[in-house]
Amino acid sequence: MTTYKFTLQTLTPLHIGNGEELRKDFDYAVFGEETWRLNTDLIWDKKYKEGGSSIPGKLLTEKDFRESRWFRYVVKGEPRSGKTDARLKACIKDVYDCPYVPGSSIKGAIRTALGKKEIAAQDPLFAKLSGSFNPRSLKSNNKVNGMIFGKDPYTDILRVFRISDLHFQKNDRQAGYGLKIINTTAISRKKVNSRSVPIELEAIDSELKFEGTITIDDYLLMSEFRTRKDFFDDWIEKIKNIGFYRLLFLKKWFCTESGYPVSKCQNIILQIKDLIEYKNRYDLKNQLYTLIQIGGGTGWDGITYGDLMQNKKDSKLLFPSSKKVVQDPAAGWKPTSLLGWCLLLFEKTEGSK
Repeated sequence: MTTYKFTLQTLTPLHIGNGEELRKDFDYAVFGEETWRLNTDLIWDKKYKEGGSSIPGKLLTEKDFRESRWFRYVVKGEPRSGKTDARLKACIKDVYDCPYVPGSSIKGAIRTALGKKEIAAQDPLFAKLSGSFNPRSLKSNNKVNGMIFGKDPYTDILRVFRISDLHFQKNDRQAGYGLKIINTTAISRKKVNSRSVPIELEAIDSELKFEGTITIDDYLLMSEFRTRKDFFDDWIEKIKNIGFYRLLFLKKWFCTESGYPVSKCQNIILQIKDLIEYKNRYDLKNQLYTLIQIGGGTGWDGITYGDLMQNKKDSKLLFPSSKKVVQDPAAGWKPTSLLGWCLLLFEKTEGSK
């Protein structure tokens, strides 16, 4: 077995949803510019008899916000809407309400990056795919994945990759740790009102670190997949190259294709330039690293192969053209940040091949 310990550092806010929508005054309350996740069971048990409302958040008094027992956790920031039953998309957390990063999210990003690299490296494969690929067809996507990785789960070469879930260091594993509330919207080639389509999210703040492991099953690679063992040659370098290719793609999009004037997207463009600088910084350190984008806000072109085909002159495919970004209410709701960009630092463990 070849094992890597790796650290994930968030460079922009990260949202990986758990499929749950939290409702204001039913699941959370807002007080003092913070969002308080309600301990609804205790509130119903201890306060319902006092009457006055059938909505948990409205049973609380200002004094109750000084007692932690009524709340599961507290998050800095607040959603844009102050109406009862306003919705907030929850971030994935463990049973103790502590955020974590699923290994499946990392594996999905690695899968896409290696797939793009394989397509870009083989012109015949590229030509064959671009002639039959339909971005909105699940069957077409399965066909593309089958050609690159394997026709079914048993023959999928990424079976040799095992990625753990990533967690904070033990001292930081607390309910709600590292979370903040962000206001987002999707901007597109067509100019839209900056306050339209509000999407409020719980997100993991930037500059936070998670730890996990990646294991490559060398026996499986040398037996069932021996004819394709070169697929993982320089795999970290391949992922890194695709990450920087994607940053250049996004920079061009926000400079030339966004429906917003460049002046309104200036913070995003500067952020992309800062992310690109990581290549110069870490190449000098001679360290195993890569930048990837995961979770909400990655966008269609970040999780499929369409952006490669879109650059072909003869391409007639239609592509979704919106990007989800963070807005700052204090700056006139201008786009201020991308979502989901992370730095991964790898260290091969002793005894690994």
